[in-house]
Amino acid sequence: MKLGLGTVQFGMNYGFSNSRGRMPEPEVAETLDLAARSGIQVLDTAQAYGDSETILGKLLPTKHDFRIVTKIGAAANRATSQAVQAFRTGFRRSLEKLGQDSIYALLCHDAAQLLGPGGPAIWDEMMALRDEGRVEKIGVSIYTQKEITQLLAAFKIDIIQVPYNLLDQRLFLGGALRALKREGIEIHTRSTFLQGLLLVEPRNLNERFAPLREHLEKTIVILRDHGLAPLPGALACSIQRAEIDTVLVGVASPEELREILTALAAVPASEIDFSLCALTDEKFLNPSNWNLLPREHRTRS
Repeated sequence: MKLGLGTVQFGMNYGFSNSRGRMPEPEVAETLDLAARSGIQVLDTAQAYGDSETILGKLLPTKHDFRIVTKIGAAANRATSQAVQAFRTGFRRSLEKLGQDSIYALLCHDAAQLLGPGGPAIWDEMMALRDEGRVEKIGVSIYTQKEITQLLAAFKIDIIQVPYNLLDQRLFLGGALRALKREGIEIHTRSTFLQGLLLVEPRNLNERFAPLREHLEKTIVILRDHGLAPLPGALACSIQRAEIDTVLVGVASPEELREILTALAAVPASEIDFSLCALTDEKFLNPSNWNLLPREHRTRS
């Protein structure tokens, strides 16, 4: 099972197309049960995901087969000793919230934590936690190929989380995924549906995404030519990449997870070239930039 479950919606209101807000606890319990029964192994969470860690700690059974991955955010500009202390304290709190003695993987939530002045000391702390048996793998969540190049030159990373989807294929087309795999690094991808943007009918997108409509319509045609609807098409783009170990998906309800699992069965075994679906425009590919998009697009007279 290549699918992993992102849990940000368990702890906060999140997602471009999420109109329901934070998932109620009974639905979280149902979602976790469905994930376990479906063979999903990876649960991805973070300190920054609101109450996600706490909810998982409350609802996960004492014995489970999930591999929990969490991400710790520490101020990159702090003095080295302060950054290390903040990191260790943050990890201890995460374990307490999760109700776990150890977890599968620990990530820095931002490459700047490791690339800043305190980075080597934070990495030493992460290795110590791994040596203590608190975590099995250590790594970082990144956004760009430049960050990957800098990190590989300085640290022996076990696991990395990267953005990847139909529109954002930069790390594959630029060769970064192959470079990571040559180093034996476990690769998890996020933004599989680009916060749901890839599943919205293009004509229904609000005006700030108007420049994307034509490209998304062409993408739908490409998928249709391969007999795929948008949901299995978006999954196929990541699932079929041999370099990727886990494809993370977020859901706002148990029913959404059922739909994804059904779509997963429709992903063809034969590899499809999705390169014509790709974009390079950072302002559309990185959701953190979406608030900067103009709300109106006027036609020049």
